[in-house]
Amino acid sequence: MEQETLLVLHTHNYDIPFMLSSYIFSILAFITFFVGALTYNKYKNSFLKYFLFYLLYEFLTELTGYYTGFILIKNTFFIYNVYLLVTVIFFLILFRHYVTKYKNYLNFMLVVYFIFYIYNVLFIQKTLQVSQTYSVILGSIFIVIGSIILFIELLNSDEILRINKLLLFWISIGVLLFYSGILPIYVMANFLNYRGLFDYILLPLNIIMYGCFITGFIVSKKEYNL
Repeated sequence: MEQETLLVLHTHNYDIPFMLSSYIFSILAFITFFVGALTYNKYKNSFLKYFLFYLLYEFLTELTGYYTGFILIKNTFFIYNVYLLVTVIFFLILFRHYVTKYKNYLNFMLVVYFIFYIYNVLFIQKTLQVSQTYSVILGSIFIVIGSIILFIELLNSDEILRINKLLLFWISIGVLLFYSGILPIYVMANFLNYRGLFDYILLPLNIIMYGCFITGFIVSKKEYNL
């Protein structure tokens, strides 16, 4: 498979199945943002309030990508490559805020990822107009590691007694499942010949991730979202 056929985080081909899946991604992002806005009072006094702004950015990215790719029929690599950088940095900062013992590890990953991303754009994949697959792989690895670090601290604290009432837990489990799922896809990207496989895997992964976010918004308790 040629690298140019693969978009960051969402595979696009200008046919009906891929158009439908991209449309569904946009709807899922909007529904999640809407539920998050309705329950904003539960976490407005915590660092998690920034997650709602991230969801808004995510929805606008999906909407812009859909319009650019399927209405204007133009290249959307730049849109999703920038989205990738914002996403990885946001979640690493989010995890860093809530951990204590392993904060330096997350600081290290933040610096390494940013430097690698810029280096990849300038010298390896050379432009934001192609899929930054190497940055996807490294970013996915770092987000998975960051999620695991957060879980380790939660499991070794008093938060374990009310973990299902924490919005942070549902956010972390959502991104952990999603990025654990897409990591092998991008590692094996050059060996897969059937592009539809990406779409069939990415769609349920998105449903699972957004489902976790929505569950967190609904079941979390204000007094625990610090």
